[in-house]
Amino acid sequence: MVFVDTEDTSLSRDMNIFFVLKINKWGNAHKIEYKLRKVIDFYDCIYENREAFDIWVKNHPELNADELYEKYEKEYAKIGECKRLGCRLLTSETTKDVKPYYSFHPESYIYGKVKNTIPKETVKIIEKR
Repeated sequence: MVFVDTEDTSLSRDMNIFFVLKINKWGNAHKIEYKLRKVIDFYDCIYENREAFDIWVKNHPELNADELYEKYEKEYAKIGECKRLGCRLLTSETTKDVKPYYSFHPESYIYGKVKNTIPKETVKIIEKR
């Protein structure tokens, strides 16, 4: 179980923070996904060139600069998603099949900050009849 403070969407560079992101799948308001993501950093979208991106990514040796920049160019830079209002992209980590993956998410996707978790094995669901 994950407890999320939907009032707290404040961005910080504390790497021990997890956020829940609310994403409208394929732009369809009826297909909403919630994703749990660990914070790596925030990328300031005011940087508009590869040189500035490479300087930023040097602080994160775990990131593949080419792969992540391609995602940035494809998903955000070309469509102007993040250059408006000087937004920042949440750079996050998720794990699939024991392999870490990194991605960007506009800060407008942040649903809330994870405040607490309860391990699955300690939760007993009681059905009400």
